[in-house]
Amino acid sequence: MLLDVVTESPPPGQDSRTSNINATTTKKETDMRNALRKKALTLTTGLVLAGSLLAAGSGAAHGEEPSTRALSCTTLHPSSGAVNVCKSWTPNGDGTFYGKWSSSGATAGVYLQGSLDGRVEYLNSEGIYDDVRKFLIRACKSGAGCTAWWCHS
Repeated sequence: MLLDVVTESPPPGQDSRTSNINATTTKKETDMRNALRKKALTLTTGLVLAGSLLAAGSGAAHGEEPSTRALSCTTLHPSSGAVNVCKSWTPNGDGTFYGKWSSSGATAGVYLQGSLDGRVEYLNSEGIYDDVRKFLIRACKSGAGCTAWWCHS
């Protein structure tokens, strides 16, 4: 399906039959461009979130930066919404983990929930967890439900 073509006078010296060729864009091409822009924005946001988690260090309570830090990012899509989420984790050495999470780009009505060893809590857009064996995140949209729980692996 073709979109409406805006007809303009061609610049001096240009044939009117070729001036509208570049103005004709299919809906499919427009959708593809928009999808690519959205993916580029999601990737850029994820990289910024990942960089901020890594740059923030492991916190004063944990002294030196551990060499076993891991990081994972994803985009969660509850109903018609979306939110970019990253989390890091470091083993405490006793079967528990210390880590951070951050999020960005949440669409209207989208919020995060966390499961810390099975205890469900509402999460801020970023925070720290410690002495936790299992930390999961999910995104919810008001009135529409939640995504499945997301784990780092």
